[in-house]
Amino acid sequence: MLRDLKRALLAAGMILALSSFALAQYESGRGSNGSRRGYRQGYSDGFQQGRADRDRRAGRNYQNDDYRRGDRGFDNNSGDRNQFIAAYREGYQEGYDDGFSGRPQSADAYDRWRGRDDRGGYGSRGAAYDNGYRDGVDGARADISKNIHPGPNDHGWYRDAVHGYSWRYGNREAYRRQYRQGYEAGYRDTFGQRSPGYGYGRGGDSDRAYSTGYDDGTVGARKDMVDRNSPDPTRHDWYKEANRGYDGRYGNPQDYKQRYRQGYIAGYNDTYRRRW
Repeated sequence: MLRDLKRALLAAGMILALSSFALAQYESGRGSNGSRRGYRQGYSDGFQQGRADRDRRAGRNYQNDDYRRGDRGFDNNSGDRNQFIAAYREGYQEGYDDGFSGRPQSADAYDRWRGRDDRGGYGSRGAAYDNGYRDGVDGARADISKNIHPGPNDHGWYRDAVHGYSWRYGNREAYRRQYRQGYEAGYRDTFGQRSPGYGYGRGGDSDRAYSTGYDDGTVGARKDMVDRNSPDPTRHDWYKEANRGYDGRYGNPQDYKQRYRQGYIAGYNDTYRRRW
């Protein structure tokens, strides 16, 4: 019996060692040439498709032929084919979500993906909470534009709580709990931050740019707080590009950018002030 116990313990130890080794290999693989090129190609392709689906008001569906094949852009210089395909699909899904949601194309998406741990964290921050918070901001903004306040429970993304989920994030139910926490916070913060000069529809397109920037500034500030960065709204891509939410109906894009950045800084600074 003692011999059987030793054998069981030895087998368990070997399984744990092999699992750790496999995870380490996958982690290092995310920095490989195949993963790097696959993710960037997938993110770019997914973003373009998501934006196209959004513009033509199609339903959200990233699982098309390009996603399923996962090898668009692969050649003899792309490294390991399996790593390329796996990374392409993850990049495609995240790029599609950004494009479909109207977010700007991210220049550092690959670096953020590579830096995640196996639980989907960006350091101390979970991807589930981050995705939920951003979606909660968008949900609240849509409700404000309609002059309604039904709460997050009436929103499909909140009920489903799987937007942005990947098998890499582990337990699906844990992701859903964290996503909903983030969604509630983003929704609540956006309604709580309404103030004179920050409104939908008042003052036309200028206020549209300002209010969009204000919302996005709160997201940037919260991210910096959680990541323990020094306050600096100008470090963020959304501030630099200043075109989130813009379309041709809003006239001069430079005027929109100027007003957006004013709103972004106001939202960012207000969020830090409320912290203290």
